[in-house]
Amino acid sequence: MYAVQCKCGAVRPVSATDAGGRVACACGREVVVPSLSALKASAGQSAMSAEVRIEQLLARGLLPEGTTCLVCRRATNDVAHCWTVCERERQVQAAGWKVGYLGLVFGVLSFWKERDRTEGRDVRFRLPLRVCRDCTDQLREAGVLKTALLEVPVYAGLLDKYPDADLSLDVGLAGLTRHEREPGP
Repeated sequence: MYAVQCKCGAVRPVSATDAGGRVACACGREVVVPSLSALKASAGQSAMSAEVRIEQLLARGLLPEGTTCLVCRRATNDVAHCWTVCERERQVQAAGWKVGYLGLVFGVLSFWKERDRTEGRDVRFRLPLRVCRDCTDQLREAGVLKTALLEVPVYAGLLDKYPDADLSLDVGLAGLTRHEREPGP
């Protein structure tokens, strides 16, 4: 929620969906609601969504932040990765055939089949975390992993927006290890 002020001095709470529109004040005036970016700026928030900020930081190689382990606080250059699935696209099956009643006006009854549709979108990230090798196994516990993510402000913003996100430690391909070739005779 954000706040806008009327000319009468009253402060009116507004939501993000009100951005760019108008709301009625108790005094009877209409209050113009600024754009969402202006509302966020006035509330001290970033105008960019957490997803966009993370995508940009990842693309520029600016993550992970810091130089200390998020678990034990010792200096480290090690990095672990966490899969964060915020939202998944899903297919919704059509209900079936529909009847066109407008056709009755013209004396023709029409039928058509509804199309399947897609709802939502895939929102997932492979987030790097500054965690030393000694602490990496601790990230297998969901609570420890979430706490580590919340230590990074941009990740905390993502989890604030998607509190039910699925989190899992990226452990690589199970069972595959690199073997050095032994010198032959």
